[in-house]
Amino acid sequence: GLRAGSSSGRGADVIASIDGKSVTSADDVVQAVSEKQPGDSVEIEYYRGDDKRTVTVKLGERPEQVASSGSQQSPDNDGGLPFQLP
Repeated sequence: GLRAGSSSGRGADVIASIDGKSVTSADDVVQAVSEKQPGDSVEIEYYRGDDKRTVTVKLGERPEQVASSGSQQSPDNDGGLPFQLP
């Protein structure tokens, strides 16, 4: 899985899959999301400690700065993704 920030303040969550596709890197997340359009919903399965959770989120527009440069948004300094799961 791939670490992502936790809104609980208890450390990193680990993303296991997006729409049933296994996620092990930031590139996997970019690939899974790039197949969708803004407004589409995706199901994210993740672990918070030993607790397996699932959340459905609606995708928004990609930030103009990232989209226009053609570069992918990189993980934060601890290797996680720059978003938080509920």
